[in-house]
Amino acid sequence: MKNRLEELNKEVEIEIESIRDRIIAKRISAGYLPFSSYFISEIKNKIIAVNSGVDKVLGLEVEFIDRAQFGADLTVKIPKLLKELGPGRYIKEVLPVLISNIRKLPEEDVLSVDTKGIYVNLKLSDGFLFQSVLSAVGIGNKYGESDFGKKKSIVVDYSSPNVAKHLHAGHIRSTIIGEVLSNIYEATGYTVHRLNYINDWGGVGYLIEGYFRWAEKISTLEAGKQEQEDSILRRLNLLSFIYQMYRKGERVYKSEEVYNTLMPSDSDELASFYGDFASFLGFREKFLEFKQAADGRFEHLENGEKLELDLWKEMRAWSMEEFNKFYNLINIHQDYLVGESFYAKRGDRLIAEKVTAGEVVLFTDSLAEREIGLLTTRFEVGEITSTVFDKLKDEVIRDVGAYVVLLPGSKRMVVRKASGGTIYATRDLAGIEHRVATFNPEKMVYEVGEEQAGYFRDLFLAADVLNLTENKKVALTHAAHGLYVDAETGKKLSSREGVEGVISLIEKSIHYFRGKYETRAGAEKETSAPALVDNILSLSDEDKDANSVKLAVGSIAFNDIKQEKRFSLSLYKDAEKNIKMFEESGGAYVMYSLARARSILRKVGDGSLDDEIKKLNGDLKEDEIIIIKLISDFPRIILRAGNEDNPAVLAEFLLTLSNKYNGYYEKYRVLNASGAMEHPYMLSIHKAVILVLQKGLKLCHADPPEII
Repeated sequence: MKNRLEELNKEVEIEIESIRDRIIAKRISAGYLPFSSYFISEIKNKIIAVNSGVDKVLGLEVEFIDRAQFGADLTVKIPKLLKELGPGRYIKEVLPVLISNIRKLPEEDVLSVDTKGIYVNLKLSDGFLFQSVLSAVGIGNKYGESDFGKKKSIVVDYSSPNVAKHLHAGHIRSTIIGEVLSNIYEATGYTVHRLNYINDWGGVGYLIEGYFRWAEKISTLEAGKQEQEDSILRRLNLLSFIYQMYRKGERVYKSEEVYNTLMPSDSDELASFYGDFASFLGFREKFLEFKQAADGRFEHLENGEKLELDLWKEMRAWSMEEFNKFYNLINIHQDYLVGESFYAKRGDRLIAEKVTAGEVVLFTDSLAEREIGLLTTRFEVGEITSTVFDKLKDEVIRDVGAYVVLLPGSKRMVVRKASGGTIYATRDLAGIEHRVATFNPEKMVYEVGEEQAGYFRDLFLAADVLNLTENKKVALTHAAHGLYVDAETGKKLSSREGVEGVISLIEKSIHYFRGKYETRAGAEKETSAPALVDNILSLSDEDKDANSVKLAVGSIAFNDIKQEKRFSLSLYKDAEKNIKMFEESGGAYVMYSLARARSILRKVGDGSLDDEIKKLNGDLKEDEIIIIKLISDFPRIILRAGNEDNPAVLAEFLLTLSNKYNGYYEKYRVLNASGAMEHPYMLSIHKAVILVLQKGLKLCHADPPEII
């Protein structure tokens, strides 16, 4: 008889391959912008060309610097030669040659060349710098993209909620950061496969058995509360209650000490679900009976039997309904939804193959004795404390009989329990094997909380030992993020403070930004609107509603990525404080800066870059030079953010550009009395600022309104 679960997973496999092929075709049809065509690359290539006789010249680096501070715009060095020769010889032997050769560049482009320590500094002409603006405007909406990852792919695993649990704050961080990283990788030319890997397998047997035993009882207990909740939340609360009751019973089952500390109300609750008991041994007997029944349910599920499979599919769907409320609200939808269940049988087969090959071994008493001997030596020399020694020794004893991968440094990773059952690591290893075979990625990124750093370190080591990454050809990366914590206590937010609180917070943020439109509209009815900003009275209620969602979601996303992701992110219990923090974090400010620039462009007309506009009539102002160099550096900023797996690099850049642009706007006259640009060339600068801000915001998952 066919296994219905395996048949279902075959359908999932076909769907994955179909989606993969569509994504690859879409990436190819979108085309690529050569990074070498950008202004900064052209300068670098010109410098390399005139230094073709210099050793290691291809390793030459070019960076923008502050003209006000250094009297120059670019700095040049060759790190490989600097490392080999040391600063003294490098300055004496290499710099004179570099300077002599760079002076061969056209004088109308490079005004001066001098040295500062190990650096060669170049001052560029205004006309030469202005060409970068024209180049950006000529490229248009794709400006900033590159071909660094052309014909290569990256798999990004993010969000990854658990069936039967409410989304918690860590999932929300993972979702936002994972989406922004995916956007950045895609902008640098990679084919990106966005994957939501949900936990729909571990502990499912207990959920199914608990549902058949307790669903009616829980519904009765929760009746009053359920009347106030929608059907989606009621069903997920039911699963969450079953999960919590199982975990509560498991804690008592494992420890007589815990049993002895039970309050009468706790004992009564356990008895009402597991059956009457009069002692610790009595409860253990009741819980063991439940556990054995749950294991039987799970075995039926693995065999694809209809009753358990149908209920499991329903439970999975209930969870996804709630998860999708959040995904729809923040407008993030990954390409693939793949459950642990998809990798369960694969994991079984993989471990069996690796046992036969001798790459996965049975952790025997003799191996355990050796491990304990090593731990004893470490304790005796003072490398570990007695507490750590006891903990590690208990882990060694616990793992006897399990199948393990022996890792470097006398470590191990359990990949199958002594009972023969698979665990999370079993399925994760199968996931690595499948993703490598399916997507042929250069890199696989797991955007998961920092608390799992140890697990992913061991997982990646195990994957290397088992050669699942094709001799380390595929880079495995844990892009860890810090936790959401209570702003007042610094403690991790609980699951209950997770999705319900954050969804409510997003909705309140939307309401807040909507209210600001009404406040401004009221003010504009009484006074005429300022000349250089849009009049929001022209906006319909539908526009205001849509814009408020964009401002709220964009501000929250920007707040999440503007600092290094490894740091914790604070939330207040007071929603108003959080909303104020979101608004002040910079996302709304960058969106406002873009709206201001767009408003100016609408007033003067888009125009074409004819000869009059292209002409640079007079010297560039210092503020314009700063803005132009930021615009020119944008493609490299995106590339750096991707290479470092760090969206904060891009967020910081957008804030800097917005600050410089707004300062320029306030300081200089942009429009003359007739409403035209004070200087025609300014139109190109404004166009380039618009291109960069709107592209950067889009990558940061912020969809800026036209009018704010």
